[in-house]
Amino acid sequence: MSPQHPDEGMAGAARSARLRARGVPYMGDTQGHEDKDDSDDIDSVDGYSPPTSMRTKLLDSSRKLDAQLLTLRQERSAKRPAEEAGARESSSAPKRPKLIDRITSVPQPKPESSQSAHARPAAIEAEAVKETPVTITPSQQARTGSATVPPAPIDSREIKTESVQGPLDHRAPVQQRPSAECAPAPAVAEPIFPPLNARSTEFWYRDGNIIVNAEGTYFQLLLSRLERHCGYFERVSIDRAWTVVNGQKVVEVRDLKLQDFETFLKYLEIPMGHSVKDASKETAMSLLRASRVLACKVIGDLAEARVLGPWSSATVPTPGDGLAGRPYRETLEMFGVAQALNAPLVRKHTLYALLADDHFWSDVASHRAQVDISDADLLMLYRIRATMQEKWRVHVLAPPKPCQNSACLPDEETRSALWSGQMAKYATTEVRDPLRNVEGVKTAVRKLTNWCRVCVDERVRALENAGDLWWKELDQLLKIVVPGAQA
Repeated sequence: MSPQHPDEGMAGAARSARLRARGVPYMGDTQGHEDKDDSDDIDSVDGYSPPTSMRTKLLDSSRKLDAQLLTLRQERSAKRPAEEAGARESSSAPKRPKLIDRITSVPQPKPESSQSAHARPAAIEAEAVKETPVTITPSQQARTGSATVPPAPIDSREIKTESVQGPLDHRAPVQQRPSAECAPAPAVAEPIFPPLNARSTEFWYRDGNIIVNAEGTYFQLLLSRLERHCGYFERVSIDRAWTVVNGQKVVEVRDLKLQDFETFLKYLEIPMGHSVKDASKETAMSLLRASRVLACKVIGDLAEARVLGPWSSATVPTPGDGLAGRPYRETLEMFGVAQALNAPLVRKHTLYALLADDHFWSDVASHRAQVDISDADLLMLYRIRATMQEKWRVHVLAPPKPCQNSACLPDEETRSALWSGQMAKYATTEVRDPLRNVEGVKTAVRKLTNWCRVCVDERVRALENAGDLWWKELDQLLKIVVPGAQA
């Protein structure tokens, strides 16, 4: 056996120390390893030692693998606190199912067969062998035979790795989402009635026992108070004419505007803060419309007096009633209000006021387009004017009935001729306002001579009755029906 080269001795000692650190027995060690097979030794094959340059490359490759494993462990350790916090959160709330079959250490490429796994390091080492020329000494050739033996490839199984245990090993069990078929259907919440945005903010009483719907806005009120003042709700209470929705009584009031109903409730529910007498004309009009729909006489009478004033009087027109002498344009405006409110008595007063106004007839004759009245109403006034004038002439010229008083004229023809002569000045010209002119005629009759007291009183009473009769006959002439009017 040839003497060992000095370089080979030093290299063998270094190799022995390196293999002991990895736990691999070295062929030069004699303590407890005499019979150890060194066929798998990374640094020698049958006593053959590769050159120093090749061993250095192999050792560098081994160190690089060790450095990569160490870097992976450090990265895994740095991520461990965040993953543990995420695992604690995932245990408190259900999560979507995730893939849990992950590799807990180093991310691995697509699995390969054992042959391809071993072939890859072998290819690397073969590449290194090609680049590094190998010089074999004669003594090494004698030990290995005539053929040149290349260095054995490094088996990747010889490299020890440690599995990195991370937070995934302690992850809470994943809760599987139940299928939609097995999950119970959620309970459908019953809708709130009436909706909160449709309720009145001012008139929604907690102790109210009836809900009133006016144009889609709901009011929760006290039925006892409503039926006390409104005939409409009194009939609702008697007939139980309401609809039950979610255990609540609901009444829909039609033909009533929302603004009118809100104004009505303010004056009904808060009378101390709202006086109908001091209300504006617009507010009084709103109250009057609502009172008519709800049959509320208390507020209706007050609102009518505020809006219509003397136009709503049921008495026969007289000289001091406050209606005579008003501009006819104001009368026309009130005539429109009467039509809008369907107030027949006001309509009757306004039409008679136009009938008795000389300025109205003058403007109709000269400026018809400027007078705001329909042709139908104007034609009706022309007919009434002629009829009333004829009635006036007949009553004014009618003499007193025969009298048994010897002081009076006994002859009927003489009485008629005398009366006609004395009253002619009241009948020869047209009287536009016969109802108010009756008072003047009655005064003149009382001053007549040649007539007894009985005859004068009889004609005064006849003229009074004629005024009341003419006022009633106007209903038929104007084609209106006044509530409470006697036939």
